[in-house]
Amino acid sequence: LPRLSTSKAFYLRQLWMYNFGTHILTKEGDNAVFCSWTEDQAARGSSEIFSCLLTVLELEESVKNKDHLIIWSDSCAGQNKNFLLVCLYQYLIQKGLFKIIDHKFPEVGHTY
Repeated sequence: LPRLSTSKAFYLRQLWMYNFGTHILTKEGDNAVFCSWTEDQAARGSSEIFSCLLTVLELEESVKNKDHLIIWSDSCAGQNKNFLLVCLYQYLIQKGLFKIIDHKFPEVGHTY
């Protein structure tokens, strides 16, 4: 077996790439938008997830002038079930982007 020091193994490891996918379904049609970043740019916590979601909702033309937003996500407590998400929804409503926001979660064990 090859012998590597810890420092060499650390710098030779693969770079992590994160991808946040958003599928927008409206009566007019559907669209997929992806936000991608690497581990050296940012982590994968709730702040990064909500930043991507906010960017998509503010820039995507197909969600403008809609009153009702329905979001489906997995049950990851660190990313999708926390106080910061409630603050994001409150911000979107205060800004006037939506009047109603429903966040739905699939049954446990049915996320894939």
